[in-house]
Amino acid sequence: MSATDWISAAVNLVIGFFLGIAAMALLALIQSGAWLIGLFIVAAIGTVFLFANALDGLSNRLFRSGVRPPKNPARTASKPPLRRLSLPLGLALGVLVERLGMSGTILDML
Repeated sequence: MSATDWISAAVNLVIGFFLGIAAMALLALIQSGAWLIGLFIVAAIGTVFLFANALDGLSNRLFRSGVRPPKNPARTASKPPLRRLSLPLGLALGVLVERLGMSGTILDML
């Protein structure tokens, strides 16, 4: 593994960790009876995602670059397993930390 693979795996692990904590917090919000707020949060995230994708597609249509991909692109090597599994492992670690009740302590340190 190269240095960029290690850096990417570490970043993906941290992103997965915080996504796991956020997912468990949203689940706790929904289970506590505030399901309408949880629904609004999910709808807002979905709206932002769709808006960003629409703007990306529109900008690609309006501002085309003159660089075309090669007809037969060279095959790249597959990513190392640690890099591929770092996001799901971080997600599982975030969920585990939230279930153990230590997420408040960790988030307070930030």
